[in-house]
Amino acid sequence: MRKKTLLCYSHGLGDIIQLIPVLNYFYQQGHICDLMVRKEVISSKLLNTCPYINKLFPIINPWQSPIGKTKQEKKNCEQWKKLMKQDKYDFGMPILHHNCITPKIDMNFVECGIDPKGKDKSLEVFISSENNKIGMEYIKKNYPNGYILTNSVVAAHPWHSFKHIDWIKKNLLDLPIIDIGDNCKHHIMWKDINITFVLIKEAKHLILNSSVWVHASDALEKTIDLINYGKPDHKVWPLNQSKVLHIKEAGKFIK
Repeated sequence: MRKKTLLCYSHGLGDIIQLIPVLNYFYQQGHICDLMVRKEVISSKLLNTCPYINKLFPIINPWQSPIGKTKQEKKNCEQWKKLMKQDKYDFGMPILHHNCITPKIDMNFVECGIDPKGKDKSLEVFISSENNKIGMEYIKKNYPNGYILTNSVVAAHPWHSFKHIDWIKKNLLDLPIIDIGDNCKHHIMWKDINITFVLIKEAKHLILNSSVWVHASDALEKTIDLINYGKPDHKVWPLNQSKVLHIKEAGKFIK
């Protein structure tokens, strides 16, 4: 029987993908993890077929809590302590990121008391065969000759939002553009975010603003033509920099 681990992780979808190496590590060590996460992580179905997860518990996003971030984090930690005692977990940890180091993947290991040196830090997404079928049928019907994928709007971090239409027209082939940015036509077309990952997997070109889509692209080992960071945030840069052709940071190209 696997040991039971309970982690409390109140960060967003992209950060969840960067938590996967820790979840995988625990699984390889004979644990199975329950995870306390934002409600939107659960509703996105991001982890529905993740083999390292047993159960998800909803918590309130501290950054959107009416009682404030600090108080909500405290309440989430109290909920974690209660569950730890109630369900008799073997190990657990609230991962708060108060002591920021770079990259964030290493930070997750460190906060769990694990030395990140030498650990497998591979990112993963979990596209089921059914999700892949839905995504591929949509692409075949609507974009049989290929497309460029972008995300112009990042609602949670508006400083990263930017429309790269002029750059695309100047530098890439004349292909249809799919915009999966918040509030755009293709944003959350499906309730399962893993279907949208199929659009990333099959795109001929990716022009992205810092977001979950960057981390999904990194997990899928896709070449990214351009990533825009509205302000420096090197702790969340993709693992494989050789797959990133251009980086724009605070309005200037640095790669």
